[in-house]
Amino acid sequence: MPQPDKIIEELESLIEKRINTFTDAMPSVQRQAYAEVLDLASQLDKYKDGRIKVSATNIRLIAKIKQRLLEVMVDGKYERELKKLISTYDDITKLQNAYFSATVKDFTVPTVLAELQKQSIDITIESLGRSGIEVNIVNPVRDILTRNITSGGKIADFTEEVRAYLLNDKETEGRMVKYAKQITTDALNQYSRNYNKVVSDDLGFVFYRYSGSLRETSREFCIKMIEAKRTCMPYFHVSQIAELLSGKICGEQIHINKKSGLPTGYFDGCISYVSVDDFGFLDATDLPNSVYKLQVANPSGLAQSDEIEFTLYDDRITWCFDVSELTNGGLPIELSCDINYKLLITAQCLEELATEYTSITTLRYNQDGWDCTFVVEACWSGWLEVRSPVGPSPALNRCPH
Repeated sequence: MPQPDKIIEELESLIEKRINTFTDAMPSVQRQAYAEVLDLASQLDKYKDGRIKVSATNIRLIAKIKQRLLEVMVDGKYERELKKLISTYDDITKLQNAYFSATVKDFTVPTVLAELQKQSIDITIESLGRSGIEVNIVNPVRDILTRNITSGGKIADFTEEVRAYLLNDKETEGRMVKYAKQITTDALNQYSRNYNKVVSDDLGFVFYRYSGSLRETSREFCIKMIEAKRTCMPYFHVSQIAELLSGKICGEQIHINKKSGLPTGYFDGCISYVSVDDFGFLDATDLPNSVYKLQVANPSGLAQSDEIEFTLYDDRITWCFDVSELTNGGLPIELSCDINYKLLITAQCLEELATEYTSITTLRYNQDGWDCTFVVEACWSGWLEVRSPVGPSPALNRCPH
């Protein structure tokens, strides 16, 4: 029977391989989509100087672009790749079961895990299937076309904007590659972690081993934990978790964020983007008796931060946060520089059901921005605004209010 450590290594290798295999298939999907956009652009009514006309023909093309892009992107080849990705859940389950069978005598699989696997698969299909691709990839392309038609933009500018959005270049990955990488990484790793935790809790395990790999933007906490696993702390007891979260690892104190009290992350630059979107969900007549919460979520919504504290005013609600202080389950989380994160807002007035609004407003990496502080205001007039200083600022980690 394989040794437990070897099984864990095989599990980590499997997840990384499947993520890479699925992601590596996405550049061709992007190219297919862009070729379709170029074909569509050739059909647009335009003036001699290349500006796009606001015409009935062009308006009809807006309605067609969604269906045409979905047909070329979510084709038989893509669906086969997705099917192979979904089969990874069975492989993860087998390796997890092999690990616990090698660790625990007469191990039996908790029945709840079948439902956990089913839910994880459903979420992945929803994110990477037709509906997920439509919302996260196709609709933004349609919006680019709509804007260029209604504003009289030039054909060349339109195709270049879509090219920059869809395709890889020397410095950035195309939208589909980024999206696929983020979803697969979150989905497979989260399922594996949840599976392991459910079984560990059921068995009453009290010893843990830190698992994970390092990357260029890894936090100091992650770096030190990997070092400790290889040297002074191959395993740790549940009673040590509080000490670890205080930043004490094998007798060494790492830096602690003064505001959160948790180990500070290393974040290369900040997310910095400003947008205003119409929500219209605030009830100014009953703000004190209403419930509002804000979370930062990845594109799929699979990963969400803990709720961010807010301040209530007569005409608005203000959330102020720093990206380096975001947590999930009380633990520090690290935002990727390659992903556009969304704001997930939940509003609930008295005697009404809570309603979630996933903001079109995004938080994204900006290489020129070093101030990680964000202010989000939702006002009674029905709009949401996100503000962040851009460029070096002495107000780092401070809210402007």
